[in-house]
Amino acid sequence: MRWKMGLQEEYLKAIAEGKKRIEGRLYDEKRQAIKPGDEIVFENKLVCVVKDLRVYSSFREMLEKEGLENVLPGVKSIEEGVKVYRRFYSEEKERKYGVVAIEVEPVAWIGEPLE
Repeated sequence: MRWKMGLQEEYLKAIAEGKKRIEGRLYDEKRQAIKPGDEIVFENKLVCVVKDLRVYSSFREMLEKEGLENVLPGVKSIEEGVKVYRRFYSEEKERKYGVVAIEVEPVAWIGEPLE
């Protein structure tokens, strides 16, 4: 199965360069359907293969277990990392769905060249 997802440019580049191996998302209905071996196309530019998915109760737990550098390269603390996710997801939705660490491996760049 092939999925499409949005992603900020800085994280798109970090995945393409192999610096970011984990994409954190809410474990909502869409993400619950993703399986290892599926492909995710980020921003219609970067094709990645899903290596694994690990479910956590919170973004804090995910960042602690997966390692900040693997999820949000360049972010200095777990607290700062949680704030990054709060820009996209409320605590209410986090409690309702939980979160998922999607381990990805970049396999093809299909967009404009990286700058």
